[in-house]
Amino acid sequence: MWIGTCGDSGEVRHNRNPQLNTPRVPPTAAPPRTARRLFCYTSFMLTLLFGPDSYRRHQCLRELKTAFLKKHPGGLVDRFDLETEDGADRLISFCQNQSLFTDAKLGIVTDLGEPNKEVVELLKKAGEDRALTLILLADKKPTKEYAFLFKEPAVAEEFAFPTGQQLVSFIETEAKKRGAKLSAENI
Repeated sequence: MWIGTCGDSGEVRHNRNPQLNTPRVPPTAAPPRTARRLFCYTSFMLTLLFGPDSYRRHQCLRELKTAFLKKHPGGLVDRFDLETEDGADRLISFCQNQSLFTDAKLGIVTDLGEPNKEVVELLKKAGEDRALTLILLADKKPTKEYAFLFKEPAVAEEFAFPTGQQLVSFIETEAKKRGAKLSAENI
C-alpha cells in the first residue's frame, strides 16, 4: 500500500483504499506570539513587556509569575532594577550562578535604561539556559542594542494605551471582574 501526499495540495492519498483519502485542510492564521500564550508551553523564556500602559503590563507580569510558580513550585524569583548601582552586577550573578535549592529561576528586570554591554551579552545568551526565565519590563520600546529581544527565542509584547472600542471593552471586562455593573452612559 502506498501512502503519500499529492503534489502541492498536501492531500493524503492511499493507492489501495481511496475512501481513506483526506483533503488537505487549509492552514489557519497563526495566533499571535504573546507572552501569556507561550509561557504555558515552555520551560525557559526571555520575555519583554513594554509600553506606557503599566496597569496591563503588570497584570501580565503577575500572570507570568503565577504560571512560573505553578510550574516550578520551589522556583527562585528575584527582581533587578538596572538603574541602581548594583542592579546589573546582581543580575549577572543571578544568571551565571547555579542555585543549590532549585532548578528553575525567574528574574524580573525593570528599567533597562542605558545599555550595559555585559547585560546585553548576558541577555543574548539567556535564551540558551533552560533553567532561567527572564522577564524584562520597560516603559517604552528599548533602544536598538536590545533589538534581539524582538526575535526568537525571545517574546516581546507591547502595552499601548487602549483607545476607542478597545478602551470600552477593557473597562467592561475590568468592571465585570470586580462585580460592578456599569451602564453604557457611565462607560
